[in-house]
Amino acid sequence: MKRAFSNLAVLAGLAWVLVGCTTVPSEFYMLDTLDPPAAAAPQSNDGLSLGGGPCKVPDDLDRPQRVTRPDPTRVQLNEFSRWAGSLQGNFQRVLARNLGVLLSSRNVAEYPWDDPFDPDYRLVMDVYRFDGSLGGEVWLEVRWSLTGRDRTRLLRGAQSSIREPVVGEDYQALVKAESKALEVLSREIAAALTELSRK
Repeated sequence: MKRAFSNLAVLAGLAWVLVGCTTVPSEFYMLDTLDPPAAAAPQSNDGLSLGGGPCKVPDDLDRPQRVTRPDPTRVQLNEFSRWAGSLQGNFQRVLARNLGVLLSSRNVAEYPWDDPFDPDYRLVMDVYRFDGSLGGEVWLEVRWSLTGRDRTRLLRGAQSSIREPVVGEDYQALVKAESKALEVLSREIAAALTELSRK
């Protein structure tokens, strides 16, 4: 009886080791920014200053796990594919960086910025949707508005709906498509700012 119990304990221990050895390691992702040499405008707009944010992201998206939407009424959370930090912070930081590149301006700061910084324009965003499906497409819906330094007068506002194909069946392909969608949004906002600055 003791021998049988001992054998059972050994088998249980081996099973535990095998389970530990087959644990899937987590992967962490970040949105990618534009490459300055490839995307920068020829003229400098260092006279234009922008405060980017705040940016609101729904709670069902702003979580560590990667969220995919296999169909319109269902979402999936992957415990082993995660954001490297806050999605809201990553989204806001990459957008600010992209706008600095596209506007050729070093005076673009993400929210919250230091008190001495008093930008000419302020950008506020509400993200309604930022998800997709593996091998399908990414869908970004965001309402954004631009105000002046006094924050009382709306200078420009729009709701952008952007779709980008996911070229691949893995999360690396998904995050590339998400980064591309954010690039498209960045270009829309940069075009609006350039037009406003010329008036």
